[in-house]
Amino acid sequence: MNTDDTRGSRTKAIQRAFINTLRSHSIPSDWVECDVLHGRTGSGRSVIHVHFVVQRGGPMLMPHVDRLEGTFMRQLLVERPDHKLWLLGVAWVFDDAAGAPMEPGWAVSGGDRRAAAHVS
Repeated sequence: MNTDDTRGSRTKAIQRAFINTLRSHSIPSDWVECDVLHGRTGSGRSVIHVHFVVQRGGPMLMPHVDRLEGTFMRQLLVERPDHKLWLLGVAWVFDDAAGAPMEPGWAVSGGDRRAAAHVS
């Protein structure tokens, strides 16, 4: 299998697992976006990092990210049992426009107004 096929099949598996996770928790599809970031290790191995970008409903979702992430990982295991070989991690990004309260010390200077909330 060539690299493009592998990359595409992994991305599709992540997208299916993400959609199934949102559905199983009755989360509207416009609340969270799934960004798939492709990269390579120093040895040239193809890897992926996933960002869940919360665009709406942040205060309601924040207490449940562990459960949502667990569902996503179980869904991904069904789609791609080999995911532990290439998935480096999952990060949750809460856009301050999503309504998540920001402590004064958390304020971000400059143009980036997003705050990473959870990484595993």
